[in-house]
Parts: sequence; structure tokens; C-alpha cells
Amino acid sequence: NKDVLLPVYYRLELLDLNAGTITILKDSINHFNFTDYDTIWVDIDFQEPEFPFYYDSLSYNSQLNTHSININGQNVYKWRVVAQNYSLDKLGSDPTQVSTGWDSTDFTIDLIQPEVTHLNIMMNDLSPGYYDLLWKSTGPFLSDSTFLNIKEVSYKFGAISFRNPRRITDSLYHFTGIIPAGITSAAIDFDLQIRDNAMNSGGRKNEVTYFHITPDSASLLTSPSGNTVLSLPKSGMDNPTDILITEVEISI
Repeated sequence: NKDVLLPVYYRLELLDLNAGTITILKDSINHFNFTDYDTIWVDIDFQEPEFPFYYDSLSYNSQLNTHSININGQNVYKWRVVAQNYSLDKLGSDPTQVSTGWDSTDFTIDLIQPEVTHLNIMMNDLSPGYYDLLWKSTGPFLSDSTFLNIKEVSYKFGAISFRNPRRITDSLYHFTGIIPAGITSAAIDFDLQIRDNAMNSGGRKNEVTYFHITPDSASLLTSPSGNTVLSLPKSGMDNPTDILITEVEISI
């Protein structure tokens, strides 16, 4: 008997049928390293800059180009396992065996943390005492699992917790709040805890100072950090006015 038991190697592949590419996530996984186990497993770092790949129209070979894979949930992939010996038989071929059911393994890869890119806050001219918050984001939030907590720093009014912002578009979200009557100044913390559709988490914290200005008295307006103070003399405004101050960090 001249038969030789050859080692079996597995190759974990990622298929993008739209692009016609097959990405190799892990190669040369030796079956004999797992003979004492019921399953075979590997660790994949999907944040690697590039992975080797070949085109579906071409067969696998060891000389491969590399490319990056999409990790922000935009591409639909399939996955499969290919078994080979990586050794030619007497006919000069290396037969492969492909895992069954791979054509129903659709999934996406979303590892990007959701992020708020900009916050706008403004008083509502139609409803005295109310204000509107608008957040711009890098992508859609799961609004039922995204929560806003509001707190006045010196407890001039009660905290508001676990409110869901309203989705306007996939990248724009809104919340309407109220400043209680009789409050003439306040420092308000807004803490937005974000979840996206893949349950990646993120957050955004902002502090805003609020002032109710009347023409019959002078006022000092302070920015949230205290780095900027604006003095308004008596009769500096023609009518009672609500002012909100935010700060934006600028990279120089």
C-alpha cells in the first residue's frame, strides 16, 4: 500500500458576489491541530488594513493581490470553508471540497463606532421656553436604543433621563426640550448615548449655557468653559431675549 495520508487544510473565505471577489480571511488551517475538538476555530481581525483575495472567475493560487474589506455595514458578504491538501495528486491536481449551504450565509460587517459630527441648539421662536437640539451623525442610529440625558449643573431644574431623540433622516436627529419658567441662567449638560443598527456604541457630551436677557438690567454671559465672558449693558437689547452659548474645539 503506497497511499500516504496527506494533511487537510481549511481556508476561510469571504465572498462579495457583487464585486466577484473572494477574500481569504484565514488560510492553511491544519485539521490535525484540532483532532481533539469537535469544532475548529480561528481569530480574525477585521480591522486589518488588507486581506489577500482572488476573483471568482479565477481559481485560487498562492500568488494573490490584497485589498481592504468593508467594515461599516454597507456590503453584504457570504462566507464558506474550502478544504484542500495543498499537494498535487498523481494527476497533477489538488481537488477541493467546499462547505455546503454557504450560499445562504449572508451577513454584514459593521465595526465602526457611531459618531455625532455636529450639534445645533436653538430656541424655538414659536414656543417660548422650548429649545430644539439637532445632531448630525456619520450614519443611522437605533433610536429606540439611543438615549439623551439632560442635567442642569447646579440643579436649578430636575434632570431628564433616557429620552429618545427623533429620527429625521439617517444622519439627522432631533429633540425638543424646555427650560422651566423663571430660570434666568443655567449651565446644561447634554449626554447622548448612541447605538447603531449593529449595536455599536458611541457618545457625545455637550455643555450649553443659557441666559434670559431683559433690557432693564445689565448682564454677563459666560461660555460653558468660562473662557469667554460677554458683558451686555442695561438696555443692550430692545426686547427680552433668550441666548444659548456653545463652544466648538478648533484644531490649529
